[in-house]
Amino acid sequence: MQESEWAELETALEAVSAGVVVVAPDGRFVFANSEAERIFGRTREGLLALTSKTAAEKKRRRGQLAIPVSELPHAPVFRAAKPLAVELQVEREPGVVLTLAASAQPLKDEAGKVSATVVTLVDVTRWAKAQEALRDGEERFRLLVERAGDAFFLHDLQGKILDVNEQSVRATGYTREELLRMSVADIEVDWRPELLPPLWEEIKKKGPRTLYGRHRRKDGSTFPVELRVNPYQFDGRNTMLVLARDISERQEAEERLAESEERYRSLVNAAPDAIVVYADGRIVFANVAAVRLLGASSENELLGRQVLDFVHPDSRPLVIERMSKISAARKPLPPVEEKYVTLDGREIRVELAAIPFVWESKPAVQAVARDVTERAAAERSLRLSEERYRLLFESNPLPMWVNDMETLRFLAVNESAVRHYGYSRNEFLSMTLRDILPVEEFPRLAKNTTGLTEGLRLEGIWRHRRKDGTILDARVTSYPIPFDGLNAELVTAEDVTELKRAQEELLEKDRAIRRAYVDVLGAVTGNRLILMTDDEIQAALGEPVSRRYTISSYSELSKARARVKRVLEEHFPNVKTADEFIVAFCEGLTNAVKHAGGGDYQVFARDETAQVLISDKGGGIDFGNLPKATLLPGFSTQQTLGVGFTIMLEISDRLLLSTHPGGTILVLEISR
Repeated sequence: MQESEWAELETALEAVSAGVVVVAPDGRFVFANSEAERIFGRTREGLLALTSKTAAEKKRRRGQLAIPVSELPHAPVFRAAKPLAVELQVEREPGVVLTLAASAQPLKDEAGKVSATVVTLVDVTRWAKAQEALRDGEERFRLLVERAGDAFFLHDLQGKILDVNEQSVRATGYTREELLRMSVADIEVDWRPELLPPLWEEIKKKGPRTLYGRHRRKDGSTFPVELRVNPYQFDGRNTMLVLARDISERQEAEERLAESEERYRSLVNAAPDAIVVYADGRIVFANVAAVRLLGASSENELLGRQVLDFVHPDSRPLVIERMSKISAARKPLPPVEEKYVTLDGREIRVELAAIPFVWESKPAVQAVARDVTERAAAERSLRLSEERYRLLFESNPLPMWVNDMETLRFLAVNESAVRHYGYSRNEFLSMTLRDILPVEEFPRLAKNTTGLTEGLRLEGIWRHRRKDGTILDARVTSYPIPFDGLNAELVTAEDVTELKRAQEELLEKDRAIRRAYVDVLGAVTGNRLILMTDDEIQAALGEPVSRRYTISSYSELSKARARVKRVLEEHFPNVKTADEFIVAFCEGLTNAVKHAGGGDYQVFARDETAQVLISDKGGGIDFGNLPKATLLPGFSTQQTLGVGFTIMLEISDRLLLSTHPGGTILVLEISR
């Protein structure tokens, strides 16, 4: 080659964007362009001073040469006089590996002999990494598909099935080989075959759809399915990737739901959380929830916009830091709370997590955001509520505490409990509920703490012991609550020692009055009106000869009259003055409806005596009015059985009466 030709060749090679070296037959570098300097990590003068042999030896000896030159494809080109291309993995510096596409072309002299080899080196590292990521992604996708609990079908736009997963085999009962010889029309029942190709063309243009249909199994049975149909590129052609989920168990419920059009988008669009994919800081995908969260009317309003456009200034430094970190490390980021601003100007709080992603063969990030605005507001409200609760707890004049339901350990006490029981707060918090109970209350405590129940629990009167040893009666009210992760109960203890003493005194007076009335009424009526307790009346009743009936209005009186008369005629056919006895019964039942809003009635038989019981839940007969109400014709109060009491006494052989503030029980007796 002439010197002028060589000069022209050097000029041309210098302009090439790839790395170029020219290697002489003896292995010397006779030319290297600037890109070759970058690739080799050497100056041009340093490269021209090397041969392929010495370069390889120095690399092995010092580990400093950027590339094993002996691996360049120039030697085979000298031998064969033909071009050659190879791919090399090169560690340019520690931790930085380059992938190079190397090609060698023979350079011949006028005699046709190879006088040099031109080696071109192209840095294809990014392309190689993208290919590797794509392979990894496809492998992960295949693994996901095979392990999925739903059936996957891949078919072309004519319906020919191209691939299925193991769940498809289990769901349909066909083998994989049988399915790959079939079409969609062979297993789809509800969609007519001629409607499917236009549908797939529409999905290819407009995007994923959610459809419903029925699939046919190999044994001829069918089952309903939810189909998520997605357009998918497979081996360079348009296909449909279908996720088929058996919805037999939930079909009845889903049929009642009014599904919106957004539910017919892709699986991602069905997610309740906002999902956004961004590449180079710009949004390339947003699901329906993300459109809604960011105040947009459609996905198109978001596509192409910078993610930072939506970030509140307060969260911008954090978001920038996290975006940089995931771009550099390509590792998932845990969820954190961030503030964003929607298109319509609203400030929202989201809990956002991010993972590395590949979008159209480019590195991207998938971010999943959950709107926690209401949760944050609820947490603030909870803090305020807890502060109010603490204020009410501490300022309550009644003793209050919180104790662990399992260990019975005191978790918190208010100031009133400290004053009333004599223990300091620290002493209380080192004690359990047993420490303030006398030993005789322990069995009741064990029975009472068998487990939490929902709602308010009125636990009645307990005996408690103060620090000084004195015993008090406390009306305890408790309510199960969570407390610092524990099952606990909030307890209010009202000291009713004096109240209970006063009630016992009143009760004793009441018993004395009742005994006096029993004697007086028995003597005046010749023991035909007997005042009893509820238990005594129950003991005096014979065997029931009718079921218990309830009455709540006057309109039911005639039916009650007929029932009792029928029972008396059946079981007591020879009873004297039966019709008059029915009148007495109706008088009592009428007054139960009038003064107590209704009551119950039932017929009993005790030896030769018919007993008709009438009971109500009214206010009972006041002892001050009891003689008038039972003996004075026409006397009535709002709380008594009222007018007709003396009539019942005249007609019946005997009246048994129990009355108290919780109600009245009256038994009319007549012999056969």
